[in-house]
Amino acid sequence: YLLQKREENELTQTFTGTVSETITEPTGDDKPVSPSPKKLLAMALFMGLMLPLAVNYTLERLNTKVRTRKDLEDLRIPILGEIPRQKLGKAVDPECAVVVQQGKRDLINEAFRMLRTNLNFISSSHNSSSEVIMITSFNPGSGKSFIGANLGIALAIRGKKVLLIDGDLRHMSTSMYVGSPRRGLVNYLACDTDDLHSLMVCDSITKNLCVLPVGTTPPNPAELLESPRFAVMISTLRWEFDYIFIDCPPVEMMADAQIISNNCDRTIFVVRAGLLDRYMLPELARLYEEKKVPNMSLVINAVKVDNSRLGGKYGYGYGYGNYNAYAADTK
Repeated sequence: YLLQKREENELTQTFTGTVSETITEPTGDDKPVSPSPKKLLAMALFMGLMLPLAVNYTLERLNTKVRTRKDLEDLRIPILGEIPRQKLGKAVDPECAVVVQQGKRDLINEAFRMLRTNLNFISSSHNSSSEVIMITSFNPGSGKSFIGANLGIALAIRGKKVLLIDGDLRHMSTSMYVGSPRRGLVNYLACDTDDLHSLMVCDSITKNLCVLPVGTTPPNPAELLESPRFAVMISTLRWEFDYIFIDCPPVEMMADAQIISNNCDRTIFVVRAGLLDRYMLPELARLYEEKKVPNMSLVINAVKVDNSRLGGKYGYGYGYGNYNAYAADTK
């Protein structure tokens, strides 16, 4: 055993290991391999771009409101025009704002001029002495009184005799334009007086424009509107005015609008962008097809300028000068 160990020790001492040689010195950067600033920056840019797009896409998909004219183009209902969203001061009540002025050529005035022209075009074939037009909607706050008053002003500027009747005996928005007098339509329908002209407020907003306010809020609006005196009143006023606009409550919420429609020639149905749900569009089409209101046309209110045909790259000033706008109103 000792002899064997001696031989192993001698072999170990005589053994020569493999000779190693360094060919290339090791190289490297002092900076850490991970995390990489470039990769982090690229990832941050990607997330910064994609995350807002994803959120915006999700919100757009979840938004079920009518926003543009394209949402209504599948309907067979004619569209009279679009009214852009108007920025009003905090002190101005949007329910009774007057934006149409003679000689003014901003975007919203051009929109009402276009609406006036389209209304004249569809009314030219009517055989009656005047047009009795009811203005209604599905939703409260759609801007019926705003549309009726400013369209009436646009027609009055052209020399037409216009009467605005506040047929919303509950809310009385149109009456606010003339200070909400305590006497008005209700007094006539309740047989308190037979002198309609004493209840009207004329030329206070503009020349050739009269307003028949509600007066005192009645306890029975539908019964008053169903009275024969309302039909007799409309028949009498037809011969005194070129256009009669009746501001009605929302249709199918109360019977008032249906009662008033029996004495009207056509209907302006106001759709406010961002307020009416698209699931109501089949109901709107049914209302038109079943002719529950006469000769219905649509007006889209409060459209964003970017989504409106009036907000194109040419702008509202295309083809108009101050004199031309004034001459168009006074022609």
